[in-house]
Amino acid sequence: MVPDNVEDFSVAVCTKRIKFPVIASETRINTSPLQAWISGFREGFKLHRRIKNGEGNAINQYKAWTTCGKEAAHGKYAIEGTKFGYARFGVDPYFQINDRSALKEIFYDWLKRLKEYDI
Repeated sequence: MVPDNVEDFSVAVCTKRIKFPVIASETRINTSPLQAWISGFREGFKLHRRIKNGEGNAINQYKAWTTCGKEAAHGKYAIEGTKFGYARFGVDPYFQINDRSALKEIFYDWLKRLKEYDI
């Protein structure tokens, strides 16, 4: 369960907002290990930039992305992808996070290393 004080980026950038106690839509980021990891990577990358710039509630969002959902289908991949994306921003802040081919290659290299080292 995500804490109540964590808002999505699209909400965090608004100056005026109205909260409704209903779910208006869902995004399913965990349809596969690859999809979960890429979603986490992209979010971690963006959150590193936002944390660095002191923007909004980014630190709480990062904590949620790296601690919540481990028990969900492919949740560990989203968590690890978030950490990996956060770290990647630190070494390459101009990395193109919409380059799906590059993200797939990074994911499979990461997965291969995990299996090689039995992590």
